[in-house]
Amino acid sequence: MCSATPRPAVHDLARLVLGLVDHHGRDRFHYAGISLGGAIGACLAIRHPGRVASLALLCSSAHFGAPEAWRERAALVRREGTAALLAAMPGRWFADPQEARTDRGKALLEDLGAADPAGYAACCDALATYDLRGELRRITAPTLVIAGSRDIATPLHHAQELAEGIYGARLEILATGHLAVEEPHAVTETLRAHLRTADTGSTAD
Repeated sequence: MCSATPRPAVHDLARLVLGLVDHHGRDRFHYAGISLGGAIGACLAIRHPGRVASLALLCSSAHFGAPEAWRERAALVRREGTAALLAAMPGRWFADPQEARTDRGKALLEDLGAADPAGYAACCDALATYDLRGELRRITAPTLVIAGSRDIATPLHHAQELAEGIYGARLEILATGHLAVEEPHAVTETLRAHLRTADTGSTAD
């Protein structure tokens, strides 16, 4: 009898990112990620604290909700592909669903529709088992948490939990939805300020 293929965890995705960094010959690096990307960064900062020079978590979380919802999404995508998600995403991704009609919104949705179903489903499986709520204190890298005040996928309390759980983390709240596309200049300047502080060797109190 063949055994089932093990489902990936977010730590497995973090290991792939670290392999890419190693491939390019880098030791320490700054990391910023949105949503699942932020979760990957948090895992890197916990497992490899000497490698992560600074961390920025945008519209992310220590726990993205009930495992069943992610497993159901994974099963849907395996059956019907990522196109099955497109109708629901404007309301989840953007502060104003009409953003989906802009060139930027269309491009993001087209990327989702073109995503590999197996890879997307595997990421859903990873999120189903992801829970760093008991490990946040292990993050020692200077950390910025950016929350979208109009984010319904990871509402403000997710960012607050991250900021309160990570020692010295700074929380910034911007008027964005889940992908933080509505305030590109504010996001960029906030990240730049964070990186300048990290580059001087300072950490938040």
